[in-house]
Formats: sequence, C-alpha cells, structure tokens
Amino acid sequence: MFRSRDDGAEWVKVDNGPREPVQAFLHSDMPGSMESGWLFAGTTRGVARSMDCFCFWGDAGELRGTVSAIDYDPWAPENVYAVIEGELHRSSDGGETWAGLEIPQAVTALTFSPTERLVVGTENGELLSQNASGEWVPVYE
Repeated sequence: MFRSRDDGAEWVKVDNGPREPVQAFLHSDMPGSMESGWLFAGTTRGVARSMDCFCFWGDAGELRGTVSAIDYDPWAPENVYAVIEGELHRSSDGGETWAGLEIPQAVTALTFSPTERLVVGTENGELLSQNASGEWVPVYE
C-alpha cells in the first residue's frame, strides 16, 4: 500500500496490506485511530482493519468470505457495511461484530447518499434504499 501526502505528486510505500488479496478498500472517519481514521479492506477472507497509521492489519470481527463491496456511514462512522456473495452485512461497532441484513435481492454495490443514506445496487440493476419503516424501496431520480 502506498500513501501520498502531496496530492499524488510523490508516493511512499507504507505497508504490505492484508495478507489476502484486497477486493475493496475504504478509509473511514471512525474515531480512535492514531491519525485521521481507520482503513478497512474487503479481502478474499473477510474484512480486515487497520488504523490509518498502518500499525497493524487484523480481522474486523469474524465475518468470513470474499468481500465484493465495503462502505461506511459518513454520519455514523462506526457503522460499516460489507457485501459477501450478494449478502449485505452491517457492523454497528466498527467491525467488531457483524449481522446480516435482509434484502430482497442480491447486492452488488454500496454507497451513501445525502438524501437516501445507504443505497445498494442489486444484481437486477436496481438501486434500493430503506424507507422510514425499514422496507427496501427503489431509488428514483
């Protein structure tokens, strides 16, 4: 893994990263790190986590499988979401524990929207978000 502190003009190797191949990667604003947040890597084994000082990569809980997408809630950075084999998982404690979320279609992508909050892309090409009653509904422009 490489880091640039000058908008990409120069890059410095800072870490070898997790042992397993990285499928998805994110930097969160979750507090508690030595610098500005936490790094999460979706790997072929599950979710790995490190402080963004690259001090140590370890498992983020016991979620296992190939992670195809990972994201966090910018309004609540301790809420991390991961997709494994089309199933959506959520951690409300920064990756310590995970729970599966029921969703009517297999998930292929994740993002956050200022208006919809968590938005998932599905294998059927739909974008879904949860309404106030917790139902997954299509997102329309």
